[in-house]
Amino acid sequence: MSKFKNFLFLPLLLLLALGVVAACGQDDDGVVRLEYWIINSDPIRLPVMESHVRAFNESQDRIYVNFTPIPQDDALNRLNVAITAGEQPDISDLLHGWVAGLVLRGELYELDGMYNNWAGRNEMVPALIQEIRNLDQANGRLHMLPATSNTHTIWVRNDWLAEQGITNQLEWTWDDFFNAVEAMTDPSQVRFGHTIRGGAGSAPTLFEMIHSYSGEPTFENGIATINRPHNVAFVQRYFDLFLTHAPESGLTAGHMEITADFGAGIAGSMIHNLGSHANHVEAFDGNENMYQAIPMPYSRLGTRNLSTSVHGFAVLANTAHPAEAFEFISFMVNEQNNSEWNETIGQLPSNVGVMGHNWFNDATHIATMTSAVNSPVTTSNGMPQFLPMNASINTNVAAPSIQEALTGSISVQELLDRWANALTEELADFTENVLGN
Repeated sequence: MSKFKNFLFLPLLLLLALGVVAACGQDDDGVVRLEYWIINSDPIRLPVMESHVRAFNESQDRIYVNFTPIPQDDALNRLNVAITAGEQPDISDLLHGWVAGLVLRGELYELDGMYNNWAGRNEMVPALIQEIRNLDQANGRLHMLPATSNTHTIWVRNDWLAEQGITNQLEWTWDDFFNAVEAMTDPSQVRFGHTIRGGAGSAPTLFEMIHSYSGEPTFENGIATINRPHNVAFVQRYFDLFLTHAPESGLTAGHMEITADFGAGIAGSMIHNLGSHANHVEAFDGNENMYQAIPMPYSRLGTRNLSTSVHGFAVLANTAHPAEAFEFISFMVNEQNNSEWNETIGQLPSNVGVMGHNWFNDATHIATMTSAVNSPVTTSNGMPQFLPMNASINTNVAAPSIQEALTGSISVQELLDRWANALTEELADFTENVLGN
């Protein structure tokens, strides 16, 4: 188990640079004070989260929640540093891929007891609760309340496609995607058909693309499938778009940068998820004739692979006030708050009641993705989020190798071999040391 215990330990001096507040306690006035880290700190999301925290505080005379915005791209690193120093918050937003590692290290409070006694438990989408339980493969326990779910999608400029006579984007194969990217590229207008995400978050995006193309499971007989020859050829074709059909800025671009390229008319397509919907509404003044979310293209096997990710609220294990922390996070996922949050970001709600709200039923991009997810040819071979070191592999193995391959420092084969070997080794270690098999 040494591999799991020896997580990233950074000098505690770094904490002084974080500008964050540690978990709070109870003041002399009897009010329980909790510290909450908000990782949704961009200009569209942060105001909504702040308003919900204020509403909670105004409704309370026993609990007060202080919130600290944390940039998402550095949030997990900051949380690990804080945990090492014993300075973690009481509550934090968490992304899907972060949960398993924190669970294995015992850093998240188990919510089952409070969840089972909570009157609102039947309001949660059962599949999302199960998805979170799956992240604790050893015990199947609940360590997060879901706030929203998401799936990767391709955002395309419908008006650019129409100029090229392309109208079949909802039924694309990957060949259709590549052909459309090339057709939309117009150097005379400084138009690129696509923008590549080579910076923060590059690994999950590329992983989903690869399995969307291959249609294969992540592992077969304990061996990662990501470096099979057809996948190498696919990634090479995708990387060949760089500089010719995708701008150079993509080398270091995260989701905000590729979203900006798309909204500014620099790129005709981008691969992200439903969460950039609000940015596109703003960029195109709500004119949805100009852009569209389409499902990932059909695989080489004729299936369509779409996996789900979940973002939610977790209570840190060191909190002195777990009941009060749970009261807060359950407030954050009530029907009203969950509706406002998901309408703002354009994603799928975790509260069943929201599915009857007008905005949900009128959202074209949600209807498109819901139809694709429910199709009989759709599979869900996603990133192995249950592996505790998967997030570390993404950050320390896959992401730097993606940049090296984009610049030609290493081959695509080397990139995928490194990634596949790391995943295969991690699965073996996990199976032996965690599951005991």
